[in-house]
Amino acid sequence: MPRYRGIYLLNTLTKLFEGLIESRLSHFTEKHDTLTSAQQGSRTSRQIHDAIYAHIATIQQNKQNGILSYCCFIDFATAYPSVHRTRLARTLKDYNITGKNWHLLKENTRKVRIRVLHALIEAGDEVDILRGLPEGS
Repeated sequence: MPRYRGIYLLNTLTKLFEGLIESRLSHFTEKHDTLTSAQQGSRTSRQIHDAIYAHIATIQQNKQNGILSYCCFIDFATAYPSVHRTRLARTLKDYNITGKNWHLLKENTRKVRIRVLHALIEAGDEVDILRGLPEGS
């Protein structure tokens, strides 16, 4: 049975706001070196294929030197659907990330609803998403 995952469609102004927030957060994390060197996929200068290449190179070098390699590659594919929104807002507040932006983010994630587009479902039917963050945004 196929599994479907909803995406979040936003109006243009909200997408612009999200882009500004993402840009500021990315700049801050790079400037203050708040991410570990292992964080790859969401950083502009570090992509997943770079991590895989480095991983393979390390294994090959260790093999040549007779060293056993134990490795793990984790892809947090379900991170967004499992985020506890109230806890996220509290954590941001604990780190003094507050003000107008905090209130806007909290309000935008307070109640998330989706509409499923399917021939057998009425166009106006909506479903509340009780946990997780909107994906595709």
